[in-house]
Amino acid sequence: MKRKKRLKTRLEKLYRRASGERSGEAMEETVQALKKGKTSVNKFLDGLKYMNSMEAMNTVMGIANLLRLATTYGMSV
Repeated sequence: MKRKKRLKTRLEKLYRRASGERSGEAMEETVQALKKGKTSVNKFLDGLKYMNSMEAMNTVMGIANLLRLATTYGMSV
């Protein structure tokens, strides 16, 4: 939430500055801020897709099986 609010206030500042004499520079900063936000959202969504993939589930289940075997061995000794 704080990140969204900071991004919004930064974009508002850049918009106000764009109406002044440094409009080209402010516009470039706005574009960079939007690209940065877009890439972080894309990375988050890619992480969610990976967590739901079968490859990730196979890894988790392999670790669970190793823990099960270690617990069984520990109880039998």
